[in-house]
Amino acid sequence: MPLTDDQYTGGYYKMQKTSDESSKAVSSKYIPIRLSEEERRILIVLESALEVSEYTDNVDVIHSHLRQTRLNRIISGIGEFLSICSGLMVAANLSKGEALVKGKSLSDNVPFFRDMFEIGRRYKIMNPTKMRDTYCCLLLVLGLASTATNTSVTTQKTLVG
Repeated sequence: MPLTDDQYTGGYYKMQKTSDESSKAVSSKYIPIRLSEEERRILIVLESALEVSEYTDNVDVIHSHLRQTRLNRIISGIGEFLSICSGLMVAANLSKGEALVKGKSLSDNVPFFRDMFEIGRRYKIMNPTKMRDTYCCLLLVLGLASTATNTSVTTQKTLVG
């Protein structure tokens, strides 16, 4: 049962103050849960990485001084961005960060990065006025990552097949 128009005003859903379990279940489909303390630490790492990342500076140019194709710039930029996230996680929480990077590659930490991006998405949905500059960079990273993955798979199939 979707929310009605009178429950939706200007991007925000009115919380119903009833004890009816079905209305809470309906609301939970649209309104994400609050972030825990650990998720807030991960969000700080994500926001910090997005602020210091030069991903858009290196990828979003017509001609690169690096003499690389756009696909190579995207792939190397994503690797640098994920490395920055890993380094900031070590700085934020030594024990968890050390477990994240010690003897592992970036591809071994895919579940952590997926959770980190999901935390950023949930936070932006709950707080539309926050992350104005950094959320755009996050969307660009994720969008170009899927494009790069699809392009590299297609290129490999073309070269092999």
